[in-house]
Amino acid sequence: MDPSKILDFNSPLDVGLLDQVVASFYSHTTPEQNRQVLQRIITEFTEHPAAWTRVDTILDQSNSQPTKFLALSILEKVIKFKWNLLPIPQREAIKDFIIKRILKYSSNKQLYQSSSLYISKLNNTLVAVLKQEWPQNWDNFIPEVVSSSIADLEKQSTDANPSDS
Repeated sequence: MDPSKILDFNSPLDVGLLDQVVASFYSHTTPEQNRQVLQRIITEFTEHPAAWTRVDTILDQSNSQPTKFLALSILEKVIKFKWNLLPIPQREAIKDFIIKRILKYSSNKQLYQSSSLYISKLNNTLVAVLKQEWPQNWDNFIPEVVSSSIADLEKQSTDANPSDS
């Protein structure tokens, strides 16, 4: 395992490798010298200007809660400090992505129970967006979330009862 490969932003991210790097960093059996190297690599990764563009890939492909938490921390930092520098379509895509994630995890009891810290971090990330956008740029936040929730519940109902359609 060459952990520095996660720093190559010109190649697709190996999410499995990132999971290994994060797991090794948090492992009690990792020697301190190796942990320091891993911390430097993780810090370089999270501080890279393009790191936030990999958050969706990490959240889609990672099997590690600490790695997902790291990804959301990257996104939250971008939202807090660079939000207004992002083009509006990217901001809209981020908002939509976060809401869909929250709905996905909140609407599945098993996912919800096994991922409560992740959902909490997703909620904090949404709050960071709200602090930037509401009310001036997202005055319809509440109706939009309610409508998304209703649509998600209707989809679940249809999926559960396909003969009713």
